[in-house]
Amino acid sequence: PVKPKEPLAGPLMVTLSFRFDRPLTHYGKKGLKPKAPVHHTQRPDVDNLAKAVLDALTNEAWWGDDDQIFLLSIGKAWSTVTDRGVSVLVSEV
Repeated sequence: PVKPKEPLAGPLMVTLSFRFDRPLTHYGKKGLKPKAPVHHTQRPDVDNLAKAVLDALTNEAWWGDDDQIFLLSIGKAWSTVTDRGVSVLVSEV
């Protein structure tokens, strides 16, 4: 991630992509169970995840205030070993 030298000004679009490890209950002796969910539709809620990340970026002075965000896209999914965590894309308009 590259923090801007100065806080971003003007309208912003933000995309947050969260990736979580699958619980062990999703796996059987032969790997992923056929009935394991494809989509991550349980806690934590996307709105709570977004709030935490946006507040952290505001506190780190990526922008003046998160009210500058006019478009916010949030997703959560099951991860692979190499992509767990969150990715953030901020675009100035």
